[in-house]
Amino acid sequence: SEQIVRIYTDDQAVVDQGSAAMKAIGLGLPLWASWTVHGGALRGSGDTRSPLIFGASAMWLAVLLSWVLVNFFDGQLWMVWLTFLVTTPIPAIMNWVRFRNRIRRAEQDVVSPAPALTA
Repeated sequence: SEQIVRIYTDDQAVVDQGSAAMKAIGLGLPLWASWTVHGGALRGSGDTRSPLIFGASAMWLAVLLSWVLVNFFDGQLWMVWLTFLVTTPIPAIMNWVRFRNRIRRAEQDVVSPAPALTA
């Protein structure tokens, strides 16, 4: 990550902060992927409200945690990005659970085969 940040600047302080932030972001990317994929699947199946509520709640929680870290704990850039690692599991898990429930409900709604005729 340090080499990538060095493409844009030679300032060591910026490189250190940017590199730490990129590492924090990288840890949360698998959860971001799950959040995005399952949220898109829910929206595609007609449930647009749940992903919106889960996502907005997680984002505002990240903003609140970042504000607390910066104002009360002398937080740095990497700490702000680390809040997403804390908050991203919420919509990722909620979207996954909601999606699985929709799949189960759809499987139950499948028309069962007609009963066999008896003689």
